[in-house]
Amino acid sequence: MHRPPLTPLRCGKTKGLAPSRVLLSAILVVSACAQPPAQSPFATRDSAGVTIAVSTAPRWQAARSEAWVVSEDPTLDLSATGSGPDHEFYRVADIARLLDGRIAVANSGSHQIRIYSSQGEHIASTGREGEGPGEFARFFNLDRLPGDTLLVHTYPSKITILSPELELVRTFDLDPLARRLHAFAGGILGSLGTPMEESREGNEQVRLPETLVRFDASGGASDTIMTMPGSEAFLFMSEFGLSGGRPLFHKQTEVAVTGEGLVVGFADSLAYDIRSRDGDLIRRVRVSGVDLSLSRSEVAEELAARVGPNPDPFTKAMHEALPIPRTRAAYENLLVDATGHLWAGVQPSWTERRERAPRDWNVFSPEGEWLGVVTTPGDFTPFEIGAEHLLGVRFDEMDLEHVQVLEIRKP
Repeated sequence: MHRPPLTPLRCGKTKGLAPSRVLLSAILVVSACAQPPAQSPFATRDSAGVTIAVSTAPRWQAARSEAWVVSEDPTLDLSATGSGPDHEFYRVADIARLLDGRIAVANSGSHQIRIYSSQGEHIASTGREGEGPGEFARFFNLDRLPGDTLLVHTYPSKITILSPELELVRTFDLDPLARRLHAFAGGILGSLGTPMEESREGNEQVRLPETLVRFDASGGASDTIMTMPGSEAFLFMSEFGLSGGRPLFHKQTEVAVTGEGLVVGFADSLAYDIRSRDGDLIRRVRVSGVDLSLSRSEVAEELAARVGPNPDPFTKAMHEALPIPRTRAAYENLLVDATGHLWAGVQPSWTERRERAPRDWNVFSPEGEWLGVVTTPGDFTPFEIGAEHLLGVRFDEMDLEHVQVLEIRKP
């Protein structure tokens, strides 16, 4: 189901508007209705040395010729540029484009890191299943370090550093709670979750804090950057003990690396912060007037889709105990492209995920202006966004994975 972009409420024409049943097709209530139409929908101000950037409408709404469009047809498909196992993909965990245009792929199905040329020719592969040097268990993520050196993060929390030619440089372990690693300020940025307290009785919704830390390049002593709310979780007590699951329309903290430092967003509003490499607040970006409220019918539809027609007793009991959310998440992913624009991915419903419906992304300029919405194919998951391309994985009609590059058409 394709959801329309957020739209401003037109003064004097509210009669007959029905609540939307699609994710984040919220109505922008613009308090400036009585003001002259020439007023800019984007403004910035300074507050104690912090820039506050506020949008009330997307820029592309008044300048449609400036809007970006993502192509449906790929400009590169690694499954079509060669044959054999090296061009077959299964459970791709992450992808990174190197400075010289080569593409690195973490393919979980073969426990390999693979390198392809910018034209899609397979160059080299390394890895096999295991936990020793040069072996990989479950991939968490892949990132590019300075000089096209690769950082590979695998379960439980092993770091493997590979040369641009996939030669093993070194391995070391990080804190087992470290997740979402990025190359950052000459070291490694990671998020440390809070261990679950065994004393909890369950049947409660929590958002346990996470600590954003910077490790040195060898995984040594870390510097604490900030503490932030983590992902929402529902703790459920059953005959099997305490377990956790995702609440309906759950919110999770998103972190991305940008040229200035960090992007941090909590997803409880269409807003995010730009922080320095030391965690100091530089810019606060928000869209005002976004209605994230949920109707009972939307909650009921989501619950029914998640539980399915014939749930097992545990699944049925846990979902019956879930609290009813009042608001949806403002976004699910934050990605920064090569030009400093931020893409906030709209959280799909359970049905939209299953049906792989097209997905909307709210795009913001480096200064924090809300530009508008870009839609990506529903069967395509982007891992990296360049100046004029998306790099990601696409599923075909036979459910086979393709690593593809899609063009971003910019006027």
